Amino acid sequence: MTLSLSGSATGTTTTDASSSYSFTSLGNGSYTITPSLAGYTFLPTSIPVTVSGADVGGANFAAARALVISGAVSGDVQAGVAVNLTGAATLSTTTDATGGYSFTGLLPGSYEVAPSKAGYVFSPPSLAVALTAADSSGNAFVAYVIPGAPTGVSAVPRNGAASVSFTGGAAATSYKIYYAATQAVTAADPKVDVAGSPANVPGLANDAARYFAVSAVNGPAESQLSPVACAVPTASDTTGLALYDGLCRDRLDGRKWWQPGAYSLGVSGGAAALSVDVADQEPRSLRNAIYLGATNVAAGASRVTTISADVTVPAAAAAQTGSSQIRAAVRIVYSPPASRLTYPGNVGDALVIEVGLIETGSGLQAYRLIAHLDDPFGSTLTQAGVTLTDPAGFAPLGSGGLALLSGAPAAYDTTFTVSASYDEGTGVFNWKIAGGTFGTGVSGSADPGSYLVAKPAWSGVSLAGPGFWFAGLVVRTHDQSAGGGGSGRVAAAFDNVSVGLNGAAAGLWDDFSATGGNSGPAELSLAKWSNGGRISVTPSGGSLLLSTQITSPNAAGARSSASLSLADAAAVNTMQADVSAVVSSNSLSQSNVSALQGRFYNDGTVGSTPPDISQPHSAVGDIAGQVFLNSTTDLPGFNIRRCTNANCSTATLLAVANPFTGITVGSGKHTLLLKWDPVARTFTFGVDGSTVTVDPKVVGGYMTQAAPYAGPANAPNRVINNFSGLTGASSAGATGSIQTRVTNVFTAP
Repeated sequence: MTLSLSGSATGTTTTDASSSYSFTSLGNGSYTITPSLAGYTFLPTSIPVTVSGADVGGANFAAARALVISGAVSGDVQAGVAVNLTGAATLSTTTDATGGYSFTGLLPGSYEVAPSKAGYVFSPPSLAVALTAADSSGNAFVAYVIPGAPTGVSAVPRNGAASVSFTGGAAATSYKIYYAATQAVTAADPKVDVAGSPANVPGLANDAARYFAVSAVNGPAESQLSPVACAVPTASDTTGLALYDGLCRDRLDGRKWWQPGAYSLGVSGGAAALSVDVADQEPRSLRNAIYLGATNVAAGASRVTTISADVTVPAAAAAQTGSSQIRAAVRIVYSPPASRLTYPGNVGDALVIEVGLIETGSGLQAYRLIAHLDDPFGSTLTQAGVTLTDPAGFAPLGSGGLALLSGAPAAYDTTFTVSASYDEGTGVFNWKIAGGTFGTGVSGSADPGSYLVAKPAWSGVSLAGPGFWFAGLVVRTHDQSAGGGGSGRVAAAFDNVSVGLNGAAAGLWDDFSATGGNSGPAELSLAKWSNGGRISVTPSGGSLLLSTQITSPNAAGARSSASLSLADAAAVNTMQADVSAVVSSNSLSQSNVSALQGRFYNDGTVGSTPPDISQPHSAVGDIAGQVFLNSTTDLPGFNIRRCTNANCSTATLLAVANPFTGITVGSGKHTLLLKWDPVARTFTFGVDGSTVTVDPKVVGGYMTQAAPYAGPANAPNRVINNFSGLTGASSAGATGSIQTRVTNVFTAP
């Protein structure tokens, strides 16, 4: 072997037959001796030597034949894989174009070889190699690309099971469906291995929400979990039906559900508490999709000419995405009586003043809106013919519809006093905003006189008379963009509401103190608010909860309802849902009802005075069917009614019956079916699989009056609701409450 000398002098030599070597004629100094011989390795690899006036011996080396560890990576990737060697030596290398790798010049010993590359998993993860006197070859690994997570996951309930559908991840060869009782699904939860989509997950309890997440598998490689889907397994017969909404999302889907959306009304902390929360909203232009929580002043025959309130929007209770906007405001709405039709066609010719707080994605703003809506769906909102005067610092809040709103920066978690009024003497609207950076207040005005003169619908109709429609408090969200898809969530506290009636000065209307006739501690007083009580529609734990709680203010009694409408009523002729009245109490043992209902056709009734005549968006003559659970009588039933005014608040009862023998309501789940056959023109009502078919066109059977078919409904709707009703001389102070749980809404065209 060859030995090299470096340091104070340099040189080379070779070993003799006895493996000895020497360097001669060296002066004093520091040197390093390094051995080398092809195919061998040495310990130590070099020796430092210091010469100082005497020879130095004993610089000995141990030579061993150099060993090799080699192998290859195959599978989904070959080239560019990092291979790491640990143990008796620490080295790294990279595979070549064919996946080959090698480590050379190794001494005998124990080693571990492990490949790695981002986005891949290897089998085996590592190999242990023991070198003795021979090389180690064929150390092979297989690479598996980690597949992409599945997308588009959905779940449909089955009897004791769920059918889960998804779009597979790239490079996947199989899938795992994990499931849990909460949305926090992890890879530690139970799972089923499936080949593809759709796949059945068996062994689930009926009527309990289950959440599902899917991973894609490629050999030992597994993707991240998909977004979570949910289903509530049910024993209900769903033959011929399609799942409309499993109601498992945390938020209500605005493309499926219409006004009002998920909302709440009530009193909390000594203030009126209103909220609304809707995701994936329809564009407003499609069907005037406005989602809101609102309560109106119970003014009776009087006109509200002033309304003011202290309003606060907590930052933690407000959020919006996309082109949606959220608002909290007071408002007064005027409309010619002949134009007051059923939603969504109830806003043509309306004149609105709204003052409050708004968020459109660039921070909270205080705003005023004074405008008129010129088409039945409210998509044409203009200020033509309205003369506006705004204070310094107020400017349009954007383009399009936002250009009609003038505002200035405000702040969350700050109380502002907002007011809107109409001066019946001058014909001018006035508004004011105080608090926060506005101090004692800024104000403005609007004169709608030119608009009213030019609009035929307002001819002979006075704002100081029958033109007044309603006034109240509102939180709302909607998406003004062409495509929709935004989401909005807002809750607001309204306090110290003052109201002026018929042009008189405003006085305290409600301070929500629960004393002296004011609302509280939990309900809005039905003596002061036309839709009072405590009402909410809330997605919760894989179901929809509709809650109604009321106290009758006087002997006239009271009734309130929580309701939710399908977005496209005309496209649905069959509704089925699993419904239970989980809480029900009524101190008068009167009406506590949970129901599916809808207006399906018109019998040609014409009415006499606008808007109560047969016309688009007027419910006059529309025939409504309802299947219900009456918690007070503990019996299910159905009825058929003919609407007699534009919004169907009055109706003639044509049939009512309980043919579902042997079924009691209780607090358990019942499957309700409401079906209109557009060919035979008959209703089918069902409870828990027991059905009855009724021909509403002829007298007989259950029908006390005939309702001949004249055409489609002028104001179709499909509604899930509950209500609590109190009537009779002893109803003053009587209470009623009902909470309805709804799961698994199925429909058919």
